[in-house]
Amino acid sequence: LDHGVADARAYAESLIQAPSPTEGDERLRAVLAAATLLTHTVDAAWGQVWPTVLKDEQFGREVFSRIASEDHFGGALAQRLKEDQLGELYVWLSRQYPHVKDPSFDGTHVIGSRELVRRFRDGVLAYLKSIGTNKACEVIQRIVRELPELDWLSWTLADARAITRERTWVPPKPQDIIKLAGDSEKRLVQSGDQLLAVLI
Repeated sequence: LDHGVADARAYAESLIQAPSPTEGDERLRAVLAAATLLTHTVDAAWGQVWPTVLKDEQFGREVFSRIASEDHFGGALAQRLKEDQLGELYVWLSRQYPHVKDPSFDGTHVIGSRELVRRFRDGVLAYLKSIGTNKACEVIQRIVRELPELDWLSWTLADARAITRERTWVPPKPQDIIKLAGDSEKRLVQSGDQLLAVLI
């Protein structure tokens, strides 16, 4: 799958065709195939795996629990997904693994599967925030609406917007600064909002 072998992908996809197996070796093979497709194909085989996850939530939990045990902060999968897909995944994970039920520990402890999933879930949102695109901000805004119980998400949205401004900012050219300094009537216009402000 890492080398894009079409037959390997076709075989892996054949193992997760709905309805997904319910038990035994076939179930394990389907879970492994889905997890491997998600983390070892360029597009995460999203169009094939995600519908199966939505139809069988328990299957989805098994798949993402397995991924979380190796991809601790979601990076291997997250970088293969588009903003919309990351948003869908985060909302699904937040509903399957609610924040209010996250394990809490004091001191040294063994990290269990539920804590690994929490780290994975939160890593997906952190990656989405770090992308620094207007689309990522729109998706996080949608997440805020879909998960109103997580009031701290508004801070995540604010951070995402700050990162986007930083990534998309185009600094003025030195010659433009010199022109502005030499003529108080001149204005630097780099966006529609700035042009509107000048006109007003």
